[in-house]
Amino acid sequence: MEISLLGPLQVRLDDGSVVDVGGARLRALLIRLALDAGRVVTQSALVDAVWADDPPANAVNALQALVSRLRRGGVPIEGLSAGYRLAVPADAVDAHRFERLIAAGDLDRALALWRGPALADVAEAEFARAPVARLTELHLGAVEDRLDERITAGRVDVAEIDELVVAQPLRERPVHLLMRALAGQGRHAEALAAFDRYRELVADQLGGDPSPGLAELHLAILRQELAPAPGPVRTNLRATRTSFLGREDDLLKVGELIGGARLTTLIGPGGSGKTRLAIESAGAALDLFPDGVWMVELAPVTEGAELAQAVLGVMGAREQKLRSDPLLNELREPMDRLVATLRHKRVLLVLDNCEHLIAAVAVLADQLLGDCPELRILATSREPLGIDGEMLWPVEPLHLAEAVRLLAERARAVLPGFVVDDANRPQVVAICRALDGMPLAIELAAARLRTMTPAQLAARIDDRFRLLRGGVRTALPRHQTLRAVIDWSWDLLSVDERAVWQRLALFAGGATAEAAEAVCGRDVLDLLTALADKSLCRSEGDRYLMLETIREYGLERLAEAPDDAERLARLAWATYFVELAERAEPMLRSPQQLDWLAVFETEHDNMHAVLRWAIAHEETVIAMRLIANIGWYWWLRGYRGEAAELVRSVLALPGEVDPRLRAQTALYGSVASVDAFGDFDQAKLWLTEASELIRGVTVVHPMLRLITPMRALMTAGVEGMPEALAEFEPFFDDEDRWVASVTRAFHGHAMLNLGLDAAGAVIDFEIALAGFRELGDRWGMGLVLDALATLDAQRGDAAGAARHAREAIALIEPLGTKEDQVQLRLRLAWARWQEGAYDQAAAEIETASRVADRLGMPVATSSVEHAKATLCRLQGDLAASKRHLERAAELVHGVTAAPQYFAMLADGLAMVAGAAGEFGESRRHHERALELAIESGDAPIVGLVLIGYADLAVRCGDPEQAAVMLGASTGVMGMIDLSSMDWARIEAQARAAIGDDRYAAAFERGSACTMKTAEELANGPTVDRPGRDIGR
Repeated sequence: MEISLLGPLQVRLDDGSVVDVGGARLRALLIRLALDAGRVVTQSALVDAVWADDPPANAVNALQALVSRLRRGGVPIEGLSAGYRLAVPADAVDAHRFERLIAAGDLDRALALWRGPALADVAEAEFARAPVARLTELHLGAVEDRLDERITAGRVDVAEIDELVVAQPLRERPVHLLMRALAGQGRHAEALAAFDRYRELVADQLGGDPSPGLAELHLAILRQELAPAPGPVRTNLRATRTSFLGREDDLLKVGELIGGARLTTLIGPGGSGKTRLAIESAGAALDLFPDGVWMVELAPVTEGAELAQAVLGVMGAREQKLRSDPLLNELREPMDRLVATLRHKRVLLVLDNCEHLIAAVAVLADQLLGDCPELRILATSREPLGIDGEMLWPVEPLHLAEAVRLLAERARAVLPGFVVDDANRPQVVAICRALDGMPLAIELAAARLRTMTPAQLAARIDDRFRLLRGGVRTALPRHQTLRAVIDWSWDLLSVDERAVWQRLALFAGGATAEAAEAVCGRDVLDLLTALADKSLCRSEGDRYLMLETIREYGLERLAEAPDDAERLARLAWATYFVELAERAEPMLRSPQQLDWLAVFETEHDNMHAVLRWAIAHEETVIAMRLIANIGWYWWLRGYRGEAAELVRSVLALPGEVDPRLRAQTALYGSVASVDAFGDFDQAKLWLTEASELIRGVTVVHPMLRLITPMRALMTAGVEGMPEALAEFEPFFDDEDRWVASVTRAFHGHAMLNLGLDAAGAVIDFEIALAGFRELGDRWGMGLVLDALATLDAQRGDAAGAARHAREAIALIEPLGTKEDQVQLRLRLAWARWQEGAYDQAAAEIETASRVADRLGMPVATSSVEHAKATLCRLQGDLAASKRHLERAAELVHGVTAAPQYFAMLADGLAMVAGAAGEFGESRRHHERALELAIESGDAPIVGLVLIGYADLAVRCGDPEQAAVMLGASTGVMGMIDLSSMDWARIEAQARAAIGDDRYAAAFERGSACTMKTAEELANGPTVDRPGRDIGR
């Protein structure tokens, strides 16, 4: 018998059947006996446990009645003169087994016993308080000890420790672990911040201080005396829960291949243990790859076009960008982004389950290995990738002795005390031979030893294989064997359990209980539990998941189902996710934005599976309903390239559909095309189509209401046509506050890009911000606060710029969009520089640098290098400034980035050359910068470059031309740009050289400059002749 107290009470008899312990008193009695399993518990203690302060008149008889009910259920309870004894060994109770394993130092097995809070059924009872406190403390200590071990090994997940700190805010050891982990990763500032938060909390709530040990750790981190954790920590390899048996030689050989070959592929049939061998081999190789080991599970990926994005997603480098900032127009093709991310990194990429996309994976691997010289790939597949340089390692079945060891250990997990002895050895050997030593087959078979003897199991498997040998003779024998094991599991199920298996197999990303009920039936939870007990699905958190082999089998069985069972199941599945998206989409513009973004992210694979099924089966309404409600999630999370392709496919589907759905689909395709591919022509076509579709139709959805403002933004802000600004105004007072706020923000950006009324743009942004604050929309608030920070800096209000940037950072960081964090940190850095806080400015740039390094995106890293270059130039270190600029340019070489950013790089090189007295080179860089800036149509960037021309003029001894260029910058931008770190110096030098009157006159002449005349004015009479250098 097994009695589980570490979670809700659960009792299993030796035959595997579950004892239903109904009623709170009955559960309390059994729990009290189990706490002293094998020992006598007095009647008075039992009465107190069951009835507390309110025992019945004849408590002894009532107690005896409860004992009798437990006995009838098969619970062995002995009655003695002193009381009652639960006649099971202590190890039959998980709480006792947990304490024994803790004492033995077996933390993983001990922690695996926990299913929930200890003694959950009686946690508030007086008798339970002491054991609950003891077990909870032991559990916390074990969790902390395991985290300590992982920190020492350099394999800890900081997020896991963060969760522990949040759950136990006053407990000191999690803070100690968090500080060590962060410091071990070089994140010293975050480690020190964790100490500060804990010190304030202890002072506020307890009136005390952290322990001397924590204070000493804090001091060691301050002094950078703490040794870094050994080996790399950048990996998503998950800790395994079971021992790794029988593959010691494979592990050694695969490790040698990884060390010597660029591409190693583990090949073998499904269920042979390829994935587990890959995980163990990759984990053993962590120290060889300073930039990380990343595992990409390809099973949920159904299209070759999604491969690059899947790898980017695992590495945390998805197209996450909340603002339409042209300076950050990152790589448009996912494959280009992936190559740029990995080009200079020594990374081991583990591509798991390649066989269903073998040709596409081969193309991806071939390009990555060709473009990324330090990259190594470890793949698992049922067949080779077939490209040059590939080293194959066949994952063969386990040898007989290894297979027996595996079966025995896995059997002990479901039947404690199981051993292979002389009596059952022949049957165990027969089972392992019949299963060809396949690990998955053995593990599935071992689960059945809970209810069958080895002899019964051996006989049943032999019978099934004889039947299957008459089937598909061309299939590989090992495939037949694995199929036989799964067929056999299928045959043991009830009709209802089979139906649930078939329908649960539809969920590519797993299913919540709610989703399972919607697709599999209202009474599905007991059936899911039954499937989990039979090792056919598993529960992780709030989701039910299947092994991919098991899921594929379920889909095959569903396809074989009679009548229209598959279509009905798929319609229920599709309807659930469409309705979930419809329920969740409005919340993306609400204070619950973060929570619902997490819902969409969790269900990403499921929703995309539904969408691709709908496209393949021409279910146009389902496809467009889904896109209409996941399109904004795509935008917020950065799935823009993938979105554009999906929209293209959906718009090509036949059939009548509500014009509003088709319009919204076209709208999302339009915005995705611009951002992902820079395809303005296609974007305009789709936007025009959307506009025509809703002409004369009443629309409510905010995205449809934004079609006209979006067209105006594209026409005015991008194509430079100010007359389009009037199209915004009817939406300023839209009944939908979000639409009105977005429109105001778009209008403000359009005016700034056109170099028009900056004061009017400020009004737009402030009105938009008030609306977004009322709605609780972090995206909107971050968008507007970033714009206000920029304007504050341009007007010389450094404190305002810093304040707005800090608030934007606080709003954006929880959204996880690191590219925005980089730019906002740089924005804050220059605001601090303007305030005269030079050290703090440098510190913010370093923070931005760390964020960019974690992001792994070349444009973000390049922008940090550009900032460092500017900082060095301002400090007089021209050589270092040039090195940073060259590094910035190298990072984006061959990258599709915004012309504005390349203009900024050219302007930076021009400024350094000018400061070094290399006026001809400076002139050439300025000309290139101006050409790119004008091409972009971005007035602030053109204004920035014209300030650079003024710098060159004053250095060449032509202060009057410098004044003209400063005036030209103001004319183009519509304001004096005081955010420029050079304006004040250039103006002062020019005024000192020619006097205030001549300066004012020259400035006035320049201020008539427009975007159309800027190039002619700047590149008129040359100013690169050597002359008096009026300071640097």
